[in-house]
Amino acid sequence: MERKPALTRAGKLLELTGDVLLSAVKWAEDGSGPAVRLYNVEEHAVEADVRLSGWQATAIVPVNLLEEPSGEALAYDEGMKFEIGAKKIVTYLFQAT
Repeated sequence: MERKPALTRAGKLLELTGDVLLSAVKWAEDGSGPAVRLYNVEEHAVEADVRLSGWQATAIVPVNLLEEPSGEALAYDEGMKFEIGAKKIVTYLFQAT
């Protein structure tokens, strides 16, 4: 019987700074990489910084809630800062090219 590798007791999937809520982290429906959804609950725009651990992303694509592109791909280099409008929900796909 083949043994599966043991899971670590602690780890970090991503690091998020800024006054936003992490609404979801999931694998994209098209299998291209992780999707990260953020929610700005403030009455004004805020800046958020997202850094993934364990995934070598080279681009980030803003998408709508159906994961359809809603803007141009942005280059990703060990972190990305976003400005999120007041009371907005945003979703980004992190892709390896």
